[in-house]
Amino acid sequence: MGPPTGKRARIRTIADCLCKENRIIEEWLVRDNGALVQQLGLDIVETAQKQALDDKNTGKSLIQTLASSRQHTIDQSTIASEPTCPDLPEENPEQFSKYVFDTLYNRKSLDTLPKLFDFRVGANLPSGRDLYGTLEYKEYLKALYAALPDLTASVDYVGSVPYLGDAKDVAVRWSMAGTHTGNGLFGSASGAPVFILGVTHWRIINGRVRDEWTVFDELSVHRQIETYKLTS
Repeated sequence: MGPPTGKRARIRTIADCLCKENRIIEEWLVRDNGALVQQLGLDIVETAQKQALDDKNTGKSLIQTLASSRQHTIDQSTIASEPTCPDLPEENPEQFSKYVFDTLYNRKSLDTLPKLFDFRVGANLPSGRDLYGTLEYKEYLKALYAALPDLTASVDYVGSVPYLGDAKDVAVRWSMAGTHTGNGLFGSASGAPVFILGVTHWRIINGRVRDEWTVFDELSVHRQIETYKLTS
């Protein structure tokens, strides 16, 4: 991130861990580096440009590093369709999670949003985005679709625990792949291939998502875009 700034920063991080015999044997770690850059008073695009140039000068490429994961996500998204939403999402969190991601990100069907999310939903998203209600959530999704029109998603793992009676807290580890051919959310269209690893936590109450916390590294997205610009 460059030289010390002396500024205090607070970011959200989620670790999805696979444990065996009381030891972590594999971990998927996501953190909101976009929010970190903002709190340090830095520009996310300029920071990504510097990282991409440093990569190039040392013979590295984030796009190449993530290429196999990106292709795996594309392949999985075509075979993991979930056409049915369970009647009781709290009792079928895995099916519900797959349905939500397939519907919103693979099929991009926003008409189903009121069925899946409470109209008062609070969503804490990367880079400090704090959304309230399905209208703001829909606007965010439209911006994401515009930036990555061919976006596809794969649900890689779902875990859940009860919350206050019949409610359920659900954790979803997911991956997304797309091509940055649209303007807006990540700057001017570049044509860069993009891979995103993320984790979403939902609180499901009365059959709908009432609260959401999603973490992925938006700085990494910009770094992939800037890497592509250096090689195109």
